[in-house]
Amino acid sequence: MGRIMFYDKSGQELTEGAVFRRKCGTYRGIEPKKGKSRAIELLLSLLGGISGLFGAFLVTGMGSLGEASEVPEASDFIMLGYAATVFSIIGIIGAVLVRSKTKTAGWLMIISAYGGLISTSFSFLLPFMLILFGGIKTLRDS
Repeated sequence: MGRIMFYDKSGQELTEGAVFRRKCGTYRGIEPKKGKSRAIELLLSLLGGISGLFGAFLVTGMGSLGEASEVPEASDFIMLGYAATVFSIIGIIGAVLVRSKTKTAGWLMIISAYGGLISTSFSFLLPFMLILFGGIKTLRDS
């Protein structure tokens, strides 16, 4: 069994240095950086934020119908729908920040999930689960 030898253009044997490492494939500048893919967290939070917007618009629409029908507490539904809209947008912002600012994004998602659930309860149940799982996974993996 023979050894594999590397030579430069002038015919000299290469044993050390950056050129040797590059030819052998151990040069650090060539190796790709292995980062954590955050696609699942991004997808969960984005879907949760979009479905949260749908639920918030549903609650706001119900409040508007109640106000048109002169139901006494209808304006409260409208305000809670607006709050759920804000929390859904915060969840979407957390989804966007998940690759650059991981811990901040995770906490934004968790706050968004609980805030939306408190504001509109049942209409925010699916978005709550999606955003919360995305936030917990983001914080756990960071």
